[in-house]
Amino acid sequence: MTHVDIEEDRRGQSSSWRPRQAQPGAAQAMAGELRAFNRDIALCRKAVPRIDTPVHVLCAPDDPIADLKWHIPWLIGWPRDCAVHFLRGGHLIHHVHPQAPLTAIRALDQQVSTSVAA
Repeated sequence: MTHVDIEEDRRGQSSSWRPRQAQPGAAQAMAGELRAFNRDIALCRKAVPRIDTPVHVLCAPDDPIADLKWHIPWLIGWPRDCAVHFLRGGHLIHHVHPQAPLTAIRALDQQVSTSVAA
């Protein structure tokens, strides 16, 4: 992996730095991904109307992409057992809190292990 010091680049010591700019192709690709995701998840919901495995959801109230007023009721209505964890960090909370997914997975493992042992 190559490390690039952005601060060094901003001082003009490297010609590789350039300000980020809107990429129309990127916006089109993201829209296409969202349409495909929505179509696929709707098909999954029809094929599997109820999830019996416990589910942990990591979400951020400050997420500008996923509207929690819509997503949370939809998410908790599908699995039998759903734990929702709220963390600040926007849409990419797994980057802001990289330990959060591992913590949720460990909690899920403990939850499943305990229910299997009972």
